[in-house]
Amino acid sequence: MGTTMPGRALLAAVALTLCGAAGAGAATGASPDIWASLQRRCGRAARIFEPYRWPIRPFDRQHPVRGFFGDPRTFYAELGGVASSTTDGLFSFHNGVDIVAHAGTKVYSVLSGVVTRATVDEVVVRSGRRSFQYWHLLPKVTAGERASSLSTVLGVVRPGPGHVHLTEMRGSCVVNPLAPGHLTPYRDRTRPVVLGIEVRSREGDVLDVHGIRKPFELDASAEDIPWPAVPGLWHGMPVTPALVRWRLTGPDGLVVVPERTAADFRTTIPPNRDFWDVYAADTHENFPEVPFPSEALERGRYIFRLTPPCDPLRLAPGTYTVTVTASDTAGNTGTLSRELVVAGPRL
Repeated sequence: MGTTMPGRALLAAVALTLCGAAGAGAATGASPDIWASLQRRCGRAARIFEPYRWPIRPFDRQHPVRGFFGDPRTFYAELGGVASSTTDGLFSFHNGVDIVAHAGTKVYSVLSGVVTRATVDEVVVRSGRRSFQYWHLLPKVTAGERASSLSTVLGVVRPGPGHVHLTEMRGSCVVNPLAPGHLTPYRDRTRPVVLGIEVRSREGDVLDVHGIRKPFELDASAEDIPWPAVPGLWHGMPVTPALVRWRLTGPDGLVVVPERTAADFRTTIPPNRDFWDVYAADTHENFPEVPFPSEALERGRYIFRLTPPCDPLRLAPGTYTVTVTASDTAGNTGTLSRELVVAGPRL
């Protein structure tokens, strides 16, 4: 099982930096302090002035949501292989929620405001300091019209998509509609699940956790199931958790790496350029757009980078435990721990 290292010496054994930013205490994630930076810039945007109801009838009843804020959106421009940062395609964070709705369903403005955009698929309404985008509509309004809350029909759901996409924006910040106090009523009775934790080499090879002999990276697979259940083909298909955090402890519970954030979609999302720094290789959405029909029927895989690819963990020989916690916007959580054994000599 390898030897252990007593006391505070473990703390000095960790070298965890951030793409050139020195210091074992540096935050980990897509780029230095990305989540703290996003919170500083957009945290205020989530402080709600007025909650809003659902954009389809009945307005005061929760509807199934099949696509969550922050979900991966993956479009592949090449054949075969495992999707990664070197894959040719378009990769982005889902910037809203997909509310299940049949073709022809009337979609209403959630708040009163002015229509600023109406195209063949999209309607945008500015409501004070916020704007709301509604996608996959056949518009019934034109730019410049006034829209009244839960009274003006903005359009009807187009045939095919099976949902209306709702995005909330305040200035340049995209806001999670499922954040508390925004889209209401909203409850979530399911717990996210951490499915697995993997140790990989810098080259991407999966390592034996019982005898790690080289600097390594950590990935975690996690998912959530929407509540209430989504009907039809999307029934049981997963969505991304809103928050993924992790920590590393050594013998006797000594904290080696304090709790860090790998993903935090509770308020907003990072720029799409950071997609492959938040998500790890082989991440894809439900029913991904791929050239092979058999692969297009796959359920989503949400694999998160716990450590940046440019900064592998370097630990002294010993036994460690990595613990990953996934949460949703309602505070439901799921946790998984895995033991790691670093074999001598020191990495």
